[in-house]
Amino acid sequence: MAEQPHNKKKPSMKPTPNVGNTRIRWWRSPSQQPPALKRSAEEDVDDSDEGPFVWTRAERERRKAKEKIRKLNSPEGIPKKGSKSARRGVSPVNLGDILAFLAENEPNPANRPPSSTPFSNNPASNKSSPNVSISQASRMTGRKRLRGEVPGLVEDTRSSKKYKPSKSKEYEIAKPKRLTYDSLSEEDMPDEWFRKRFDRLYKRTLEVVEEHFIVPSFEETELRDVKVGPEFIFWAEKVAEADPNSGGWQKLFQNPTQRKYLIAAILVLIFKIKIFDVYLWGSSDPQHQLLHNIDRSFFTHDGFFRTAMRSDAVRNIVGGGPVTVGFYEEVAKLTAQTFALLKPLTNHLHPPREVDITLIEAQFQAIHDLISDTAYLSIRIRMSPTIFFWVNATPGTRYNQDDHVNVDMGSWRDSKQAVRVDYENRQRTHVAQKNAARKEYQERQSEAARERLVQIEKQEPLDPSFDHVAMVKIGVWPSIRRFKPGTEADDQKALRTKVPLGGMRGSREHEICKASIVCYYGKSTETNSGREGLDAFIKRKWGAKGLLKLNVRHELQEVIATAAAAMVGGALYTLSQRKW
Repeated sequence: MAEQPHNKKKPSMKPTPNVGNTRIRWWRSPSQQPPALKRSAEEDVDDSDEGPFVWTRAERERRKAKEKIRKLNSPEGIPKKGSKSARRGVSPVNLGDILAFLAENEPNPANRPPSSTPFSNNPASNKSSPNVSISQASRMTGRKRLRGEVPGLVEDTRSSKKYKPSKSKEYEIAKPKRLTYDSLSEEDMPDEWFRKRFDRLYKRTLEVVEEHFIVPSFEETELRDVKVGPEFIFWAEKVAEADPNSGGWQKLFQNPTQRKYLIAAILVLIFKIKIFDVYLWGSSDPQHQLLHNIDRSFFTHDGFFRTAMRSDAVRNIVGGGPVTVGFYEEVAKLTAQTFALLKPLTNHLHPPREVDITLIEAQFQAIHDLISDTAYLSIRIRMSPTIFFWVNATPGTRYNQDDHVNVDMGSWRDSKQAVRVDYENRQRTHVAQKNAARKEYQERQSEAARERLVQIEKQEPLDPSFDHVAMVKIGVWPSIRRFKPGTEADDQKALRTKVPLGGMRGSREHEICKASIVCYYGKSTETNSGREGLDAFIKRKWGAKGLLKLNVRHELQEVIATAAAAMVGGALYTLSQRKW
């Protein structure tokens, strides 16, 4: 090694973990490299800002592929935040150049040759390049969390420790079949088309729940036996509120009709947040950033202008194909998460040692198809230059006949009857106490007896009609409205010639569907309403920890074993956090 100057400290050597069978060290300058360290057929030196590296062939190929993808997805003129080009102040190109680049460099899966094994492109199964799966899996969690939460599915090739596969696999299900779709037309679809699509999605969601989660024997089951996790509690409290006068949360799970609408409401809320609220389902990171930049660049303009700009960008991204590049990968991810979310309920309804595995496979396939159809509809919405306005039916709000549709009259009648019966019982008790106090006062004529009579008369129960109203118990389906710019005359002109957005006047509103809810007869004020969340109900009835006192490691292994059936692109998907 070359002689170092006396006025400089000896540079420190920072070791790194093993990569395959090669130990890696790096130096601050090329002069510090030992003379015995030379290039070979299996190794290469990469001169980077941190000094020369020694890489295995697999790692070198992975880095080259990653650099190629980065250059492809980062066109010149759109520097990433914090990069050297961004600090130099490179001027961005115009939107037309961006869209042209995306349309040219993002080939659609529909134009690619079909693969006989669509799920075989999994880097985790590539034995010749084990570091690829590690790099993909490490994006989800840190290394320590990866060791603690994902045992059995990842082999850490960078250390001497190897994780043994988990043996707690209750279900070994086949991979779901993909649905195929026709190419999307560039024309905007009419209101009736969207109304039929949403109506079919709503009915199909109820059919899936009825087919796989409605079992008559469940009516006598205690809620504690289900062993739902914190994720299920989180989503259930977002869509439902217990009726304290009609069984509370226990009846929500025991009653088949209410349980059907509860699970359907959870699925619909997942669709809303995870599918419809994203910029574009299945888009790559550069495409997502492009749509985000469009919103930021034109935030001072009206909503119709921003929606039209996003619509043009989405049409260029999708191209002539039916779906986006990462469509099926994202569908598989969300399917695994949703199946794992409902897995405690599935285990109770269909015990693993007693049920036919084909029923579980059918349930997984049904959820997969439902999510796939929803994602396809979301792409069609993003291609439309119109605005779709969603209003969720929040539990605990008042029923509005103009916006809501009650889908369970039986629950409403039972709730109102329970309130009336409770009022009549309290009224009879009050009358009996008042008569006894009046009789005592007439006999004794004492001041204490008179005060007791006055206090009892003040405690007379209030008729429910004064403080009870119809309220939302379960918000099953949101209210959806579509807003279009211009008038009908503008649409007729658009058939002959293109009418600019600035030349249109006013807007139109079309109701796609009303909100579907389950009503109950509840107090209009929060004072002494008796309402409580699912988590509070569990803690009150079964202790401080409630149902959350579970074997966390065992539950995570079950969730991971289930999610492995839908592992795509080397990424692992778990439900260890509330935020997916």
